[in-house]
Amino acid sequence: MLILSVAALISSFSCTAIADSGDSSREARAVAKRALPMRQLPENLRNEVCDLIDDAALFRSMPTRVIDCDRELFDMMVQRPDVMVDIWRVLGISKLKLRRIADDHYEMTDATGTTGDVRVLYSDVCRNGDRRVLVQAQGVYDAPPMPRPVKATTVFLLNWRPFLEANGRTYVRSKLDAFVHINRPTAELVARAVQPLAVKTADHNFVETMRFISLFSLSAQRNPDGAVRLASQLTGIDPPTRSRLVAVCNDAAQRSADRARMVTARARSSEELNQVVQGARRSVNDSSRNKSLSGQLR
Repeated sequence: MLILSVAALISSFSCTAIADSGDSSREARAVAKRALPMRQLPENLRNEVCDLIDDAALFRSMPTRVIDCDRELFDMMVQRPDVMVDIWRVLGISKLKLRRIADDHYEMTDATGTTGDVRVLYSDVCRNGDRRVLVQAQGVYDAPPMPRPVKATTVFLLNWRPFLEANGRTYVRSKLDAFVHINRPTAELVARAVQPLAVKTADHNFVETMRFISLFSLSAQRNPDGAVRLASQLTGIDPPTRSRLVAVCNDAAQRSADRARMVTARARSSEELNQVVQGARRSVNDSSRNKSLSGQLR
């Protein structure tokens, strides 16, 4: 089953690479702020986002990740995060719940006391092939170590770019920036209290999420039938989305098989060419020896 395939891969295969470590410096914050697609937002929304990031109590640029992953599958996981969350539920990975209530609008709850509203504000594909999505999450955290509920709004910018490596496989480079705005009366206290833990947790969660997407992609490519069985258990998403997930996994498996055949064909062609070259060299050497022997016999 796909579930067992994922578990086996987790224990036997390292699929992510660290391109850099996370960063909370002023320089990183300035770079992240310049990368926001502010010009593409409506004026009222642009003003709202500007106020949030300018007054953010916390900032973090997560570690850049490079993972082996099918491009179409990665795109779907970003475009429909409720699919990945429901897969986590089935696998017993997380108790997070993400309910889609409208296009690009989700309601979130988890077991730690967090409730929230998540909206996709903007997404596009740049001319250089980079993809980006801007997300705003509003929520309330009501659990230790906070003595009372804390309200916060976070603005996320996810950038990713798929690229083809020499081995014929597709990789995805991804980077996530987060600006956290906390309600003013408790902002300074909360920022001081939770920043070390928040930074560590944010980095870990992003790294593990990217790792999971890579492992799921590899498992689906190797066992597309397992994706069909898994999709049937995803009761948190609607039937059309389940069908789309199955189609994406099947397409990923087909692309993987095509790449494998192409690599095998190239290797065979290379081997055959090498044999021809070696044979030609032997013929040249034999011809040279024959000429030398013929000259000696004269």
